[in-house]
Amino acid sequence: MGTAPEEQIAAFKQFLTEFSALHPNPIAEEDAMPFRINTFRMAEDEVEGECMDWVLEYLQDRNHAPPVLAAAIARHIADKVLAENLDTYLEEKLVEQPQWEGEEPVADEQLLDAMKLSRHVLSMVHETCVKWKAELPPIKPPTIPIYSIHAIKNTRRKMEDKHVIIPDLNTLFNFKDSKTRGFYAVYDGHGGIEAANFTAAHLHCHVVKQPEFKEDPSSALAKGFRAVDDAFIMKAKREGLRSGTTGVVALLEPDAVHIAWLGDSQVMLLKDGLPEVVMEPHKPERPDEKKRVEDMGGFVVWFGAWRVNGSLAVSRSIGDPDHKPYVSNETDTKTIPLDGTEECIILACDGLWDSTKRNKVARTVRDFIATEEPLDGISIKLVEHARSSGSNDNITVLVVFLNAKHLKESVERIKREGEPEDEDEEKKEEEEDESMEDDKPESERQSDSSNLTNSTPDTTASPEGQHAQTESAAEGGPCDSTVNSNANNNNNGHLSPQQGGADSTLGADSSVQMEAESSRKHQQPNWSSLDSTSSFHSSESFTDSKS
Repeated sequence: MGTAPEEQIAAFKQFLTEFSALHPNPIAEEDAMPFRINTFRMAEDEVEGECMDWVLEYLQDRNHAPPVLAAAIARHIADKVLAENLDTYLEEKLVEQPQWEGEEPVADEQLLDAMKLSRHVLSMVHETCVKWKAELPPIKPPTIPIYSIHAIKNTRRKMEDKHVIIPDLNTLFNFKDSKTRGFYAVYDGHGGIEAANFTAAHLHCHVVKQPEFKEDPSSALAKGFRAVDDAFIMKAKREGLRSGTTGVVALLEPDAVHIAWLGDSQVMLLKDGLPEVVMEPHKPERPDEKKRVEDMGGFVVWFGAWRVNGSLAVSRSIGDPDHKPYVSNETDTKTIPLDGTEECIILACDGLWDSTKRNKVARTVRDFIATEEPLDGISIKLVEHARSSGSNDNITVLVVFLNAKHLKESVERIKREGEPEDEDEEKKEEEEDESMEDDKPESERQSDSSNLTNSTPDTTASPEGQHAQTESAAEGGPCDSTVNSNANNNNNGHLSPQQGGADSTLGADSSVQMEAESSRKHQQPNWSSLDSTSSFHSSESFTDSKS
């Protein structure tokens, strides 16, 4: 069940006609750019990923182009740019490479002016759409699955989540074999948006470049995560960045879905209407993760949450150069064969999973399916439920339907037979929570509820807090801001010391002197004000937070 190829071709032609009418000319030097790009300079090996990311954001995320058409244009333009002489875009001065203690010297490097190159790339988008409107090149789109995406900043001051949706990976990378492939990901940044931005632009590029990608996708995913981490660490050295990101990826093929993850972003499978656990997140309190950190000479301690070396609340991530090697870039992977009873996968950051049990997520999906509302609204319902359950974090939920017809049949069967007896599963989850609570120091358990678990700052207590309220209101309110797959500024559940909270990232000096923040009143989102639109069965609701 999805969008048929003939329907997509008709949509291609309609989009090209409408977009070309609005943008018949290249972007002039004096014209404002359509959106703010995420980087100012880049190395040559970053050109392909950044160019495709700009094109997909411009066409698919901001103008709701059919995703296969957007991928075809992105591939066409990236190939043209890579064939050009890029010396025109070199910065005048060589960038000095900072040296980190204990590492070999790094040669100075002349980088490309990303602002200048992005203007050229987006002008090529206009030119390509005009040409393709007159004569559409042969494109053979596959049937793409229905998906639903929704993301909100929530009560956080910034949005650091990112998500990537590439329903037709073959078109984006010009694969000619008959096996269809889709790439879906959620990245949860912390300590800044840079690592999440970089990963969203480059991870899929590194994955498909692995020699074993077609024969062993899980291995390619693991190597891709390591490669993108190495690349971001180099960028972090150049630019003095210290951010990181967790991530969960699903590579969908006709007969299997390949999962890879780092950190506490998670994916859940719905099969026969019931949840199936397919992964375990990387958290410092996991016994094997705690042992790994301690065997390397680090430690795990409780400061509002279990933290690696008293600072970071995840034990694996991309980026976080100050916390390597204790915080690992080694992914876990899993391949799930598909037999037709798998109905959907739900990828989300910890903004959902920390507030909502798996069985409740499944129940919410079943209840929504029973309403017979359009499937692209399910992610909004899950985000709404997470907020009403007390989540103050950024929340991103991506639902990809594998067999929506079977899901509807499962819902009808469960309705006839009664809700499943899932108390045992919920009891198990509660026992796990209690076990982790028992492991905390006694003093921390006594003060936890009144001190360190407050996760939102009192923005009325200082001029800085008042500025935060004004800033949030200008962006559509502190909890109404929703973003697309390339949105800027999200706080992925890892807060700065000033923000407090159980998932905060603490600086080395502040980790032993953490003070409680006052809790702000929980503000309910104005759901009726959200601009929910659908593009090929997708829900892409957002307010531009890049300005």
